[in-house]
Amino acid sequence: DSYWEARDRFGGDESVFLGLVAEDHFTEAGLERLVGTTRALERHPFVDRVVSPVTMDEIRADPEDADGLLVAPYLREGRSPEDVRKALLSDPDLAGAMVSRDGRFVLVLVQLVPNLEETAGRDDLRPEIDRRLLSVPGVERLASADGGGARRLEIAKQLSMKELIEICEAAGFAKDRVHAGGFTVAMHFLVSEGARNLKVVFPFTAIFIVLSLIWLMRRPRDVILPLLCVGPAVVWTMGLGGMVLAIFLPIFELQKALQQ
Repeated sequence: DSYWEARDRFGGDESVFLGLVAEDHFTEAGLERLVGTTRALERHPFVDRVVSPVTMDEIRADPEDADGLLVAPYLREGRSPEDVRKALLSDPDLAGAMVSRDGRFVLVLVQLVPNLEETAGRDDLRPEIDRRLLSVPGVERLASADGGGARRLEIAKQLSMKELIEICEAAGFAKDRVHAGGFTVAMHFLVSEGARNLKVVFPFTAIFIVLSLIWLMRRPRDVILPLLCVGPAVVWTMGLGGMVLAIFLPIFELQKALQQ
């Protein structure tokens, strides 16, 4: 639900949600770690802005002015970590969403740069896009043939989502305590798992099938004939899957543009 609300609020699927779990968020060391994580995420080339409990402002009534408001960061000088936790949990919009009520879970919202031609053409982003597309064989050619600069940027962002998780891990969060969500993250793991299956699972399965046929059939002809049937079927299935994706992906992109 939080994902769909944020998507509707920001007008697109450019939000990445990082759930960080730790027992010591609201200690001096824990808050320093959150600040370091936020700053490191902000330096990523594809990140537009980062919203976290240590960057958010508290808005409250001015005790000296009945019609006035005071705006100040939740994390500010002179406030203890426990006071920061209590202040965040006293806001009904943040309690249970940005910060869990027991203080163990903190949500960091990362807003990515938009998929626009002018954004993809920025001098500081072009080499970052090229470097990530060239890191995976065949992706640069696919991205160039599939669309313009905006499409290249979108694919480059999908390829870089693991970098955001690694930033959190480098800041001191355990690997199993970092949870990522959002459309771009889902696409990243979908593509990476597909590539892993082709490189690892598919060859292992093929070898297992061949060895099983050899053990069961014993004769070369009885081994080769089933492989001649199964091989083209697998190739056609993979090709059909790619064709279906090529047909429906533009429809999905059109629907997303209309929603925006």
